[in-house]
Amino acid sequence: MRAVLKAQINKTDRNDARGIAQMVRAGLYRPVHVKTLRSQKLRMLLTHRKLLQSKAIAIENDLRGTLRNFGLKVGMVGKVRFEARIQELVESLPRHGDTGGTVAHRPAGAARTDRHPAPPLADHRAER
Repeated sequence: MRAVLKAQINKTDRNDARGIAQMVRAGLYRPVHVKTLRSQKLRMLLTHRKLLQSKAIAIENDLRGTLRNFGLKVGMVGKVRFEARIQELVESLPRHGDTGGTVAHRPAGAARTDRHPAPPLADHRAER
């Protein structure tokens, strides 16, 4: 069908319509199946379900990788025990006040002020 329409010398909407009408009369046009609204909705739900599943797996794998950086392995746990196992491993990590704590365990503001301490208040006023 495309080749027939491209072969036209003067390609306009009017000539395209005329060419399509001639193809229908000659039997060159094949009807296509249009999916029902129900099947379109079902396909959309299945596609989004698959997307959500892949995102959930990606998050689980990211958590496993992050904990592995601290030497912790989640191991083989099912969906039901996964959250409890993550909580158990996170609670076993040393906290900010403990020796061996890292910057990652401290609040984001504390980590930032360690790298860029604010100027003392008295010095700041004296400069004005």
